[in-house]
Amino acid sequence: MGQANGMISNGEPQGIDVHTISFGSSMSKWTSADDLARAGNEFAAKIRDSDPYHLGFLAPPPFLDNIDATIAEINYTLDVLKADGITLHTVYGEGNNYLGYVKFRPVWEVLNARKAVIILSHAGGSLHYLVTRAAHLLADAGLAQITANEYLEGAPKFYFDTALSGNEFMLPTLLDFASPGYVLFGPDFPYAPVPTIDTLTRAGMRVLAERKGDKDSELAVNASMIFGKEVQIKT
Repeated sequence: MGQANGMISNGEPQGIDVHTISFGSSMSKWTSADDLARAGNEFAAKIRDSDPYHLGFLAPPPFLDNIDATIAEINYTLDVLKADGITLHTVYGEGNNYLGYVKFRPVWEVLNARKAVIILSHAGGSLHYLVTRAAHLLADAGLAQITANEYLEGAPKFYFDTALSGNEFMLPTLLDFASPGYVLFGPDFPYAPVPTIDTLTRAGMRVLAERKGDKDSELAVNASMIFGKEVQIKT
């Protein structure tokens, strides 16, 4: 609970009003991933319950190779723990399989049917830099089941956060790439030092101030629409 208090107090200088807890490491590397995911999610729910106005959480599934356990944990966290959404990472399982791996399709079907919120953190990694290249290479090589245009139309509709990406180089590119309403604020606390978070948050807010009036610059509004909470990011 002390970590939650630290998150709230350290967010005050940046004007952060509501915090959403997520897990910074994939559960798939642990042999007890199922139990670890359950314990972590239940602990996160207790933290959320200690101050539900200021706190929420995104639940990680366990080892994605275990489809049944993953789906069971998704259902439990959303139905019983009332998680705000699901945290996913880039790769899972033996061989470091990407999220589009065919074996993971049942997981995506469940998430899609539930209209679950899923966040791939850190401004989507390199997605917005490589998406055009990947779309055409995969389609032209006959390795994709959708056209390049379909790929390019769908990719900007992932949700992204700005963790450690709020600077004059990365943030404008992300805002131009993502569909309006799909970029959220993220500080990356407690994994990054507070001075780093403060520096990049202020840099990002300068970028947003220059784009004031753009639909894609209203990060607090975007978060409020997704999570159903009144969110404010004060300058």
